[in-house]
Amino acid sequence: MLSFLFLASVANANNAFSASNEIMAAAQRFTSQLMYFPAQNGRRLSSTKPCNWEDNRCDLTPQFALQSGQLEKYPDTKAFIVTVEACAAIKKQADCEKNTKCHFKSNKCSINDQENSKFMMKAMKIEKCGDFVKAQLNPPTQAADPCSKKDKAGCTGTCQYGEYHSFDEDTKKCTLNSSCETKHVHDPKDPYGIKKACPKMTDSQKDTCDKKADFQAKVDCYLPICPTALGVTAALACMGSGAKDKAACEKAAPVCTWDGKNNRCGMDQIKFFDFLIPNTCAMKPMFTLGMVCGSKPDKAECDKDKQCKFGPSYSCDKTTVKSNDSCGTGDMDLMAGLGKDIFGEKLDAQMKKCQAAKAQSACDGVVGDKDLIGGGATTALSMGAVPAISTLTTFLMGFLVAP
Repeated sequence: MLSFLFLASVANANNAFSASNEIMAAAQRFTSQLMYFPAQNGRRLSSTKPCNWEDNRCDLTPQFALQSGQLEKYPDTKAFIVTVEACAAIKKQADCEKNTKCHFKSNKCSINDQENSKFMMKAMKIEKCGDFVKAQLNPPTQAADPCSKKDKAGCTGTCQYGEYHSFDEDTKKCTLNSSCETKHVHDPKDPYGIKKACPKMTDSQKDTCDKKADFQAKVDCYLPICPTALGVTAALACMGSGAKDKAACEKAAPVCTWDGKNNRCGMDQIKFFDFLIPNTCAMKPMFTLGMVCGSKPDKAECDKDKQCKFGPSYSCDKTTVKSNDSCGTGDMDLMAGLGKDIFGEKLDAQMKKCQAAKAQSACDGVVGDKDLIGGGATTALSMGAVPAISTLTTFLMGFLVAP
């Protein structure tokens, strides 16, 4: 029974990393949106047209932003948009692969994941989020799975074929994701998968960290060599404390919480992130809010917290969409300050005017701020391949509304 509780606690510890995984998933969704923006029937937008209607929403156009001159103050944003356009303009695969900032995917040339990630890290001010968040959003490169190149018929022996269904927010349908992958082999010497997650960590390093006297010392030891181990370390510190009451449990480690119903000590995921992420990190609420709302047991409790919203969440049973009501994050603008950081206060205000238009006629009628019209001389970009500027902030919120 004790071993089962330990494993359950470690599973919860691993779930604590779900926020960072969802961020990366949202980033991938953002990347796919960014690769190609459909041409507007071949027409070019005028330099004074601030908004564009696409996919039933009104967004600030990057052409307007670039010609406003405001992005001269934000060279990272300007360089990012220009790179997106430069890659999308390349038509031949050979030419695309010559550009180190591009890659050829889905029969088109687009900015590569490395360049996309570099900009995201700057936009989210990752340097203020501490080593733990940096490590989670920049995981070590894993060796390619040799089974991944095999088709379903050839996926045998040490390989196994997996089929997974996930809910697509855009189509509201369950989509099939399948792949051939190497079978998992349990390693009794690495029951929690720490060494597998951190292959460069030596046995000596792991042994040194495990022998540290207290929780803080173990955290300090593991952080630079294997951040993945911190979730397991936290879970074991609480479960293995032998605490018999609330006081003893909370004394074991600052991430522990007492479960009065079952009379046991376990790790509190919110405390875990609060402990590891400094308050200077603008992303901190992203990691914690979903957990706060998700812990509300019913609608009454959910409605008490203005940050949360009670409503349907969706999952898949193969191709069947299933829905159940639960407490999730509300429509809070956690990115309120990020737009200003990416492209300035004036363009941020213009973007909000565009987003307020809920119909194409209203979108076309939005007038550009006089201070932004003709504010700078830049090379005009074709709208055939440039994403809406507001997408740069929208993708960061994706995981908050994910099921």
